[in-house]
Amino acid sequence: MSDERMIRFAAPNLASLKVGSLIRCRTTDFDGLLQAVTQWNARLNPKGVEETLMQQKG
Repeated sequence: MSDERMIRFAAPNLASLKVGSLIRCRTTDFDGLLQAVTQWNARLNPKGVEETLMQQKG
């Protein structure tokens, strides 16, 4: 998932209009998604935002 897509889906949360969102993301590159989430958390955790992977289907 690209940064732009994550921002589009999470914009209400980032603007403090909502407290949470569930975002469905289909990918065959789970390692790439996990790396992206890790990078987003490194940037966003200090601002009080956290990305969490809730489920992985194989």
